[in-house]
Amino acid sequence: ALDSEGFHEIDFSMANRYGQVLNCHITYRRIYVGQTAYYVGVVRDMSSVVEDRKQVAHLLNYDQLTGLPNRKVFLSQTSELLLE
Repeated sequence: ALDSEGFHEIDFSMANRYGQVLNCHITYRRIYVGQTAYYVGVVRDMSSVVEDRKQVAHLLNYDQLTGLPNRKVFLSQTSELLLE
């Protein structure tokens, strides 16, 4: 599934041998050396980045002291309830 330039990337999750789920990012690239095509793939563990994003989203939407939703989340949830 490489594009016209010989490049493809995708995010996926997989379990390691300890049962932990790792969030990964893989990049494939086609490289020509002379007339021979080689395919190179790089897999990166993005678990810490995903966890950091979740923490930032939580900090943006919830009060740090009480753990309660902030005004933005409260208004969003109440408007959803009123529309139902």
